[in-house]
Amino acid sequence: SPSSVTNVQTFHITSNSFIISWQTPNFIGYTPITNYTLQINNSLSSNIISPCQSSLTNSGCIVNATTTRTTFYDLIPDTNYSCTIWAANIVGRSKATTINMRTDEAAPGNSANNFYALGYNATTIQIQWDPPSLPYGNVAYKLYQWKLFNTSNSANLSLVNAPIYDGKNTIYNSLGLEENQIYYYQVIPYNIKYGLNGPKSSTINATTHEDVPASSPTRIVARAKSATTITVSWQPPKIQDRNGVIISYAISYLVINASSLVTFQINGLTTMANISLLKPYTSYSIKIKAATVIGFGPDSSPVTVTTDQAAPTLGPTIQAVSLINGTSIRIISGLIPVEHRNGIIQGFLVILQNIKFSTIRNLTISSSSTAIINNTRILEAYGLQSDSEYHIYLQAFTLGGVGPAGNKASIRTPESVPSGAPQNIRTLALELPASSMTVVWEPPLLRKRNGIITSYMIKYAIGDKLVQAIVVKDTRQIRLTNLEPSTNYSVEVAAATRIAPAAIVNSPLGQSVTAGSNVTLQCRTKGDPIPQIQWIKNGSPISSAYRIATNFTESKLIITGIGQVDAGSYQCKFTNINASIFTRPAVVTVNGNNLNEYCPSDISGDMRWQRTKIGQVASAPCPKPASGIATKACTQSVATGSPIWASVNTIRCISPAFRDLSSMLNNSDLANNTDAQTIVKSLQYAVDRNKQHLYAGELATAVSALNKLSQTSANITSQILTDIIDITSSLLNSGNKKKWKDVIKNNDGEFPVMNMLENIASKLQIPSDKSNIFISAAEIDLEVSRLTGASANSNYQYPQSDSAKQNNVLPINVLRTEIFLDSSPVKQNSTSSKTIGINSIVFSTSFYPKSSRDFLTPIQLVFVNNKQISAQNSSLQSVCTYWGNSASSGWGWSGSGCWKGSESNSSFTVCYCNHTTTFTSILRLDSSMAKKLKLEIITYAGCGFTILVLLLTILLHFIYKKSLQSFFSIINVNLAIFSILANSLVIAGLTQTQSKIACAATAGALHFLVLTVFLLALQQSVHTYRKVAKASNSRKWKIFYLIIAF
Repeated sequence: SPSSVTNVQTFHITSNSFIISWQTPNFIGYTPITNYTLQINNSLSSNIISPCQSSLTNSGCIVNATTTRTTFYDLIPDTNYSCTIWAANIVGRSKATTINMRTDEAAPGNSANNFYALGYNATTIQIQWDPPSLPYGNVAYKLYQWKLFNTSNSANLSLVNAPIYDGKNTIYNSLGLEENQIYYYQVIPYNIKYGLNGPKSSTINATTHEDVPASSPTRIVARAKSATTITVSWQPPKIQDRNGVIISYAISYLVINASSLVTFQINGLTTMANISLLKPYTSYSIKIKAATVIGFGPDSSPVTVTTDQAAPTLGPTIQAVSLINGTSIRIISGLIPVEHRNGIIQGFLVILQNIKFSTIRNLTISSSSTAIINNTRILEAYGLQSDSEYHIYLQAFTLGGVGPAGNKASIRTPESVPSGAPQNIRTLALELPASSMTVVWEPPLLRKRNGIITSYMIKYAIGDKLVQAIVVKDTRQIRLTNLEPSTNYSVEVAAATRIAPAAIVNSPLGQSVTAGSNVTLQCRTKGDPIPQIQWIKNGSPISSAYRIATNFTESKLIITGIGQVDAGSYQCKFTNINASIFTRPAVVTVNGNNLNEYCPSDISGDMRWQRTKIGQVASAPCPKPASGIATKACTQSVATGSPIWASVNTIRCISPAFRDLSSMLNNSDLANNTDAQTIVKSLQYAVDRNKQHLYAGELATAVSALNKLSQTSANITSQILTDIIDITSSLLNSGNKKKWKDVIKNNDGEFPVMNMLENIASKLQIPSDKSNIFISAAEIDLEVSRLTGASANSNYQYPQSDSAKQNNVLPINVLRTEIFLDSSPVKQNSTSSKTIGINSIVFSTSFYPKSSRDFLTPIQLVFVNNKQISAQNSSLQSVCTYWGNSASSGWGWSGSGCWKGSESNSSFTVCYCNHTTTFTSILRLDSSMAKKLKLEIITYAGCGFTILVLLLTILLHFIYKKSLQSFFSIINVNLAIFSILANSLVIAGLTQTQSKIACAATAGALHFLVLTVFLLALQQSVHTYRKVAKASNSRKWKIFYLIIAF
């Protein structure tokens, strides 16, 4: 048999194959080698039969004798193999030759085993797996994570973000995850050496534990349902912030500025709750937080809401009742404690129970008709029955209802003259003699006796002639005697009680005083019933501007800082039901009233103004029932330099109704539609009481109310908007024009009413079956349109129909809301021209949501001119303006972003603006036009006179041409001709600047003519020099001079 093969080698080793080579044995056994047998074994099993290249059998590796190399394949990657070779001849096999080798690494043969994930806590998931059973080398792992699972994520991991882990470990903690969130995982093993991926694992998932919500509930809305109930609605926290299943909500509320917090919980499936058993007309702060099984999240931002008003829970306590006169009383009551008012006290019900006649009368008195002094309220009731015992009760009422009655008070009214005549007056049957008759009667009705009947007066007359008046007592009949037979008599019977007429106790005393001093006049009376006292000045009732203090039978007139306006005759008038009498006049004389530097004392608008020095401001109490201080400045006349009073500033004057409104504004809730309705009702009530003559302070309060309404987050109904438009129309009537100037001045020139109305109108709920709503009032028209679909991409025209004021407005293209006024404040902000006033209605337009960008296509507005502008009037101009604010001139009418269209004429002004705001056209007198006219007159007169002189010059040259035949005369005539042409061109063409071509031609011709005149004068000087100095008179030089000049 042969010897062993030699030089055995392996090469080209891969993960599943290698090549082995050898050399023929040194000793072949004297016979040829017939074949070689090769056998390989791995470390995992023995007797592995592996095929090889060019094998003579399928069950092993036998190659022929001529082959000294072969390739083994289908091997296991990363495995140790031993390869044994035998050479064989016909005798037998040689000894074995063995060589060891290891296959290369490859991608893992299978995926990771036992792959699972578990939630570790609210933000961590732990993922574990075992290595692949067929690693085929050193293995590492890529771990992928995502939240939303779909087939694309599983099929193509490139769609997923980068792996969250890449390494050799088989356990990983994924941190910083979202609470209560499902996460999906997949792991891919890969060969470290070559980076070859093995099979993907299956996709698994795990859920993080729940946690407290990360944010509070959203879209919280709280509304007053009643005086004791608030309805709260909300939406759960954002999905990404819930961190689990919301199982409950905690609602906390407390009275604003209080510390007692109340909290209750409701089911997590509920998104609305009622908070009951609350205090009426109380502002509450409400917070809501959500909870999972772990606990509660953070509180929401507080929402403030005010419960509705309710009837007061306590009646006013009457402290005293006194008589004003026989049928009127004054009631003094304590103020209801704030915690029992349950709203704003609108007024009182006075219950008058007449014990004598068993009747009850209810009298309603508004709060504005009462006065509060030293924490007591003073009311006055009229129309009581004389000679009656009354039980009096007071009930207060708010917008929520009428409260209970307070304590009982009693008073007896005094007797008065009977208000009814005796009943059943008749004569007895015919009596004898014929000159007498008996008249009988019954007393007046009990309700009309007004006291104890003490006597009767019987008057009888023939026709209009009174015969006699007789007074009788303790009887109800009388016998009239000495009558004329067969004569008709008229008989009247009147009943009398025991009242006392008014009487004078003291009269005021006349005085002579120095200007600026203080004076007190007083008078006193007596009578039954107690007489009313009225002060009279110069024969007329005294102005309410004077301070009067009356206490039943005594009255004082107090004059502080007396002036010439206070000089005059004063007296008191005492009146009761029986009679009226006057005291003797008291004449007050005022001395030493130096007015050189002072505005004189004055009484105007029910206010009294003391003498005031120029530059100072006088003050006076606002007329009752308003409270506050009015002011009036003493200024100096520009024309004469004398002191004059400025207009009264009432910005600090406010009536009780507006004072109550101001208090309501401080306690109202912007998100509460009920509060919006309450504000509108209260504002309407306050304005309607004296809409034509409101104080500036009341207008300012009304503006605050409109501003509050414009900030509300609640939608408003068309009825509320209609009420608001009616109210604003009343505010803008001409009677309040002067007061608006004080409001605008107090707001640093701002006039925000129009913008507020637009903001309010933007919250209007337009019914689904309508595209717009039109509201008309005396001073304002408003249209709100919903722009959707095709209407949002097409022109919008207002007014759209005859419902608008077609006699004042032409169609205009706008985008959203249209408002126009009859008047609006004007602020002068131009130094080159004088503003005469607004020449049209005022438009305001806006669209929502608002944008700060200018329009690409301008808005067109067509204004009807209140004052037509003649085309020949070049100094009077109509200017397109809007109301705005600038850093240099403040608030006023500005023309920035607006321009007048060429379509404008004497009747209409067409304006274009690239933004939305409040627009109008104003008249301005351009002062530069007057100056221009003066300059034109001077130009025409001067040039005309020059032409006249030059014509005379030419005429003289023609008259004396024989004696003036010289070149000097030719030059002078040419000078005169060209000067005439230049001056004529100035007169004819200097003002014609409309055409650029004509203007350029005129300027060019004028320059040519003037330069020709200058050069002719130059040639005249040259010719003079040549003629005098050189005695030259050459003709060719003369022609040359003229050519050079021209």
